[in-house]
Amino acid sequence: MIHGKVSITGNGVVSVTGDQASLEVSSGLASIAGSLTAVSGASITLMMTNYPHPAGCLVGNLLADGTGSRLVMPTLQTMSGSACSILSVRSLRGGLVSMPLLELFTEGFITLEAEGPGSRMDLPMLEGITATRRSVTLSARNEGVIDAPRNGGGLMLEVVVRFCGTLATHQLTSLNGFTFDGISPDLALLETLGSGKVLAENGAQIVLPSLTEYRPIQTCFSERWSATGAGSKLSFPALSQMEGPTCGKLEIAARSGAEILLPQLRSVL
Repeated sequence: MIHGKVSITGNGVVSVTGDQASLEVSSGLASIAGSLTAVSGASITLMMTNYPHPAGCLVGNLLADGTGSRLVMPTLQTMSGSACSILSVRSLRGGLVSMPLLELFTEGFITLEAEGPGSRMDLPMLEGITATRRSVTLSARNEGVIDAPRNGGGLMLEVVVRFCGTLATHQLTSLNGFTFDGISPDLALLETLGSGKVLAENGAQIVLPSLTEYRPIQTCFSERWSATGAGSKLSFPALSQMEGPTCGKLEIAARSGAEILLPQLRSVL
């Protein structure tokens, strides 16, 4: 156990390895500009209520890699990233990342990913994303699971689900964008889309019955709504009015046997 706050600087790496190894930091991290990893069954526990911005424009990495590996932040309530670099939080190859009290992502570029069979990220109290300028991404891939059943989303949240990943979508009311590969999510409550990618791939069938109008939140941005592959579908049954960006473009395309349905669209500005 380390008492007091810890700083990781200069792209430093702190790695805890092996099923008998553990690290507990009683007062969390003062800053991170490098990597903190639990590998091959090791455990890391960080006690803090707020995760601070990574220092400067250096990338921060938090990782649980391998079966039995655990990265736990049991008291964390809010998390923020950097304005000019990415904070990456990942569970890989059977690892677990647990943030049982986390309620909000506030601002900054943040990517959270669960990839591989047995990999899991537990966010049971997450309410959503309040960021207004920088994106937060939740990505479940290759049978990885992100458990965030209360997450209502946010206009800077992007979700990615590929190759049998699991992430609850039925409660989402707003998103910046999404990618679904081979699965058909429940997006019945989604009322608002931002300026991110909207992708249905490899047979994904996506229906957005609550989206009635679309206005991009970033006016100088190139956007893409795309359905690709036989059986893939994007359907907007209630969308009647939409606007494109003022100095970018919105591309809408169905490829390789896919379809995009806009039966009520009456106005494009």
